[in-house]
Amino acid sequence: MNKNSNSLLEEHLQVLDEMQAVGTDAFFYTRLRARLEARKAGEEWGFKLRSSLAIAALSLLLVLNGFLLFQYAKNDKKQDSAYSIQRFAADYNQSVQSIY
Repeated sequence: MNKNSNSLLEEHLQVLDEMQAVGTDAFFYTRLRARLEARKAGEEWGFKLRSSLAIAALSLLLVLNGFLLFQYAKNDKKQDSAYSIQRFAADYNQSVQSIY
């Protein structure tokens, strides 16, 4: 058993000795580094730009929300004063007839 395992191990080691090293193209790492640095530089500006746009959009929505809430409150007060109990009774035919 020991001879079999040793011969098998020797065969595997011979295959490893015959393998050739894999190479890369010229300037591969230089191009890779340039791409990574360009991506990193773009992310810095993109983050600042995205955060400032988000703050501006949220501020605009907050101002618009406040304006619409103010308009709704103003219209609600007008409707409350104009809508009386007599008008409600007339709308639903609930007027009370006097027998006297």
